[in-house]
Amino acid sequence: MKLKLYLISQDSNNSYDTYDKGVVCCRSRKAAKNYPLGDVSAYGSWVIPELVKVEYIGKPKKGIKEGLICASFHAG
Repeated sequence: MKLKLYLISQDSNNSYDTYDKGVVCCRSRKAAKNYPLGDVSAYGSWVIPELVKVEYIGKPKKGIKEGLICASFHAG
């Protein structure tokens, strides 16, 4: 299965020290939905996968590896 780029986002946990969205490079929509942003054990800053919205945004360029590309964090 080829890698794809997904925008993942959530609007359930939107206070300080939380992530609201990010771009991940994964093999599937399910993998993107389950990709945690940040250290959820430290801040509880991400949400359960059922609350994550996933949008396919394209194919990665050659050489891009699986994982987090970028993320939006609301520092407090």
